[in-house]
Amino acid sequence: MDMFKKLNFKDKQNLIILAAFAVAFLAAILVGALAFHQPLVAVVCIMLLDIAIAVCLHNAELWLHGTLMIVVLIVGILVPRISTAVIAVIMYAVTICALKYLFANEN
Repeated sequence: MDMFKKLNFKDKQNLIILAAFAVAFLAAILVGALAFHQPLVAVVCIMLLDIAIAVCLHNAELWLHGTLMIVVLIVGILVPRISTAVIAVIMYAVTICALKYLFANEN
């Protein structure tokens, strides 16, 4: 958690990345709930869980991210909510990209 304390929120680039992430998060929730007619609480819980997993694994190797995305898609196929699974995979990728850009300045 120390790396999150080192983030400079006065930097415009960090604010733009966080704002774009917030817009993507809201868009994912609205698309899942309104366009695909999924329950709002389920969509929000899935997105929050997906983001929490991405934050925990953002320094992991690329193959682990790919495996996790494939597992989410398989679960989405088995449980008839493939649209929500696709949105979750997209949100996972957006979260990983946002975290990579946020912490790129530290190295």
